[in-house]
Amino acid sequence: MDSPKRPGSTLGKPKSRSPSPHAPLTNGKPAHAPSHFHRPSLETILALLVAASLALHVPTYYKLVSDPGSLLAISRAPAAFGIPFLSGSRPTTPAKATVAKRFGDPDDDLLGEPFDGPADYVCDTSFSGVHILNRDPLMMAIDGFLRKGEAEWIVDKAKPLMARSSVVDVDDQPREKRNDSSEYRTSTSAFFDRRVDPILHCIEKRAVAFSGVPLENTEGLQVVHYQPGQYYKPHWDYFPREFASMQEQLRRGGQRVTTFFVYLNDVALPPGVARDALPKPMSPTKEPLIGAGSTQFPNVGIEVMPRKGRAAFWWDVTIDGKDDERTLHAGTPPTHGEKWGLNIWQREESFF
Repeated sequence: MDSPKRPGSTLGKPKSRSPSPHAPLTNGKPAHAPSHFHRPSLETILALLVAASLALHVPTYYKLVSDPGSLLAISRAPAAFGIPFLSGSRPTTPAKATVAKRFGDPDDDLLGEPFDGPADYVCDTSFSGVHILNRDPLMMAIDGFLRKGEAEWIVDKAKPLMARSSVVDVDDQPREKRNDSSEYRTSTSAFFDRRVDPILHCIEKRAVAFSGVPLENTEGLQVVHYQPGQYYKPHWDYFPREFASMQEQLRRGGQRVTTFFVYLNDVALPPGVARDALPKPMSPTKEPLIGAGSTQFPNVGIEVMPRKGRAAFWWDVTIDGKDDERTLHAGTPPTHGEKWGLNIWQREESFF
């Protein structure tokens, strides 16, 4: 049985369709394409596109044809232009340049990485390349004592502080260390305050890791600078106890027991001199010493040639704590360039 129809209901009536919004109307009905219209072929479409492209580039081609210099420039350096049929390849995107760090050379043969400052500096107390030069007294060379960038950082911080180097008076008058100039030592130098600079403090801790002497026994680091011809004649780093003038120094932490002398740059050497020529262990050389910025120990015939990042290390006292006169040494004058160095001294007691 059919369902009853409601008044006004359109049930059962055919639904009217809305015309397509995409079709044009002719008297309310979609228009149809005339029977004589044909769809263009693919070849025709391509020809039209080529013609349009040529029309857009007519000004450029006209300029090239009317100016022979332009054609000549393109023929000489086609890769510099973004013209595929001349360059033979697409222009490449230049590689992103690596930002260089301010302190350190990535090509240095040292551990670590260059850095910009304390924020990206990583403290590491490791070292490398240890050579025993002499066993009694103990003298060593540490080729990789510094890490990349540390030498540059030290020199940069020291330059504004440099002044004529001083010596400790060795006589029977009780005097403190003075800044008087002396022809015995013609270099310039500067002292750093202890534990203020994090990079210098890390170097202090590296010295402690090597020697075993407590950190509180370390003096403030001293930077030295030698111009060509400047020198420090043979001397000891310890304070001779027999002189009254040494007592003031000895009261500040006792005797100096170790010395690190660290080379902060590659000093230019005379022709034929090898930077890495070190004496064999326990075999002091009998040949004349070279000099040229080296550290010489004339009593034992040892000479350490300067090399960036290398440290010469020795004990200033004997195994029973007596001053060791065999550690007499000299800073020879560089002959072919300047020399920068760093002194690290450690005392037998806490330094103040």
